[in-house]
Amino acid sequence: MALARGARWRRRSTRRSLRFAAVMLAFLAFACTRPEEPRPEPPAGAPSILLFVYDTVRHDAMSAYGVVAATTPTFDRLADAGLLYTRAWANAPWTLPSHVSLFSGLPVSRHQVGHGGSLRAPDELLLLAERLRGFGYETAGFSENPFLSADFNTVQGFDRFVNGERAFPPQFGAAAFVAEWLAQRDRSRPFFLFVNVMDAHQPYPVVADSAFLPPGTSVETLQGLDRRVH
Repeated sequence: MALARGARWRRRSTRRSLRFAAVMLAFLAFACTRPEEPRPEPPAGAPSILLFVYDTVRHDAMSAYGVVAATTPTFDRLADAGLLYTRAWANAPWTLPSHVSLFSGLPVSRHQVGHGGSLRAPDELLLLAERLRGFGYETAGFSENPFLSADFNTVQGFDRFVNGERAFPPQFGAAAFVAEWLAQRDRSRPFFLFVNVMDAHQPYPVVADSAFLPPGTSVETLQGLDRRVH
C-alpha cells in the first residue's frame, strides 16, 4: 500500500467523473454475492465512495508527492482536484492486517488479525462495507489481491465481491469487472466501491512507447535485462 509522508495539505474544489474501461481477459476469479437483505433508504445527498488501493506502491514513486516526475498522471489530477494526505501510514507491512485496519478503523494491536493472531477477521468485527450497507449503500469490491476474500473473512458487508484468487494481471483484471458492475448497478442508491490492483507487484513490462525509457537505450536491451533479473 502506498505510504504518504510530509507536511503539505492541498484542497481545491472540483467535480470529476470516473471511468473504468478494459478488455475482458482470461481470468481465474472467485465471486461471492450476499443474499438479499432488507436495508434502509440512504440519507439524502449521501455521496458515493471509491476506496482504491494501489497495492505495493510507495508514495515516493507517485509524482504527486514531488519525489519523481510524471509517473502517475491520473493520480496527480485527482490530488490536484481534492485533498492530498501527506502524513498517512499503513498500519502493517503486509496486506491482511493492513486492510483489516483500513476496513475496521482499529490498529493491529486491537484486531490482531495476521499479527500473532488469527488469519481470519472475526465475524463480530464490524467492517466498513457493513456500516455503509447499513446506511443504505450498495456495496461492491474487486480485488486482485488473494488476501482479500471470503477465506480471510475480509468481505463482510459487500453485496458483491470478486477476487482474483491466485491469478495476477493480466490473467485477472479488476477494471473490466468494475466497468461491468458500474453499468448495471442500482443507480437509486449511493455506492461504496472498493478496488485493489496488483500491477506493481509484477515485473514491469518494457514497451517501446514508455515515457521512462532512458535516451539511447533500446527496448531489446532492457527486456534482456529484465529476463536476467527475473
